[in-house]
Formats: sequence, structure tokens, C-alpha cells
Amino acid sequence: MKDTFLQHRIIADILKEDTTISYAEWQSRVFRPIKPFYKDLDRLIMAKTTGLVKANPYKWNSQSKQTARQCLTKQKWNFSHENLPYRPDGVAAFVQLSDYESGALHVILWGMSWWGKKKDSLPILELFESTKGDGKLVESPSTIGYSGTFLRIFSNTMTIEEVLALKHDIKDEISDDIAGIVNRMNDYLSKP
Repeated sequence: MKDTFLQHRIIADILKEDTTISYAEWQSRVFRPIKPFYKDLDRLIMAKTTGLVKANPYKWNSQSKQTARQCLTKQKWNFSHENLPYRPDGVAAFVQLSDYESGALHVILWGMSWWGKKKDSLPILELFESTKGDGKLVESPSTIGYSGTFLRIFSNTMTIEEVLALKHDIKDEISDDIAGIVNRMNDYLSKP
């Protein structure tokens, strides 16, 4: 439990960080401390699911943008299934500390996401709608710098206070939630 509380404290401290600090400071104060958490989480998720493969972190070419910082606080696992329609590499499970695009700052959030052309989104929207469980389904249209449609299932979102108040390991909750969605997606896509 001591290690669990320590990881919860690290997450809380990261969620409090000011995103205007330099990129080098961000790497040392955020990216390095969160790596062990994501390594442990990766092992748990891979043990509980079928069809997920850890994705390489997205590389952002400008270190001054908030998006570069966000890429360092996000872990993704690509989902694959032979019956997955359209751009299968676009479906992924994710865990993210703050989301600057949706304005969800100072929270940890997790679920599934897909990005692709608007005309290709209907089958994925149906898949997500059928498998979201208690999660919240959000569709984001094109914005400046992004073309296409972004679909996300937010399985859960926790504030700093909620993370610190947990009596169990947050990694168990995250991995169980993601495994639940992935298992429902596998079942849905395997239907004749």
C-alpha cells in the first residue's frame, strides 16, 4: 500500500504542474517520474486484455507547445481486431494526465479513442456506443491543426483529490476499466 500511495502522490504532483515551465523541466519533473507508473500499468493491461499492443509515444516537433507536454503524459495501446472497420490503427486505449484539448486539466483520464475521416466514423461510433459501458462517449469535430473526427470513450476521470483519497491502487481500476471495454469490443466484433 505504501508504494501505491507513493504513486498516487506522484500522479497528484504531476497534475498540479504548471504547463508553462520549460520543456526540459517538464521532462525531469513529469516524464521521468511517471515512467515507472506507466511501465507497471502496461504489464497489468497486457495481462488482462487481448488485442492491445503498446503504441510508441507520439513525437512532437516543437518542444514549446503544450501538445508536446501532453504527449509525455499520455500512454496508448493500439487495438486490433480482424473485423475492425476502417483505419484500424486509429483505435487505441489511452491513459492521460490532463487533456489540454478538451480543457480537462489537473485530472487523470482513461478510455478508448479513434481518429479518422468523418465519413468513416459511423461504424466506429456504433462500436463505441455499444461497448462504452458506463463510460461517456464524446465526438470532437475537426479543429485548427486537425482534420477528421475524434471519438473518445472516457471510462473515468479523477481529480487530484480523488486520486489521493483512493484506498486501492489506481492501476487496478484503470486496467480493469480498459480490459472491460476491450473485452466488450472483442465480443461485439466477433459476432457473426
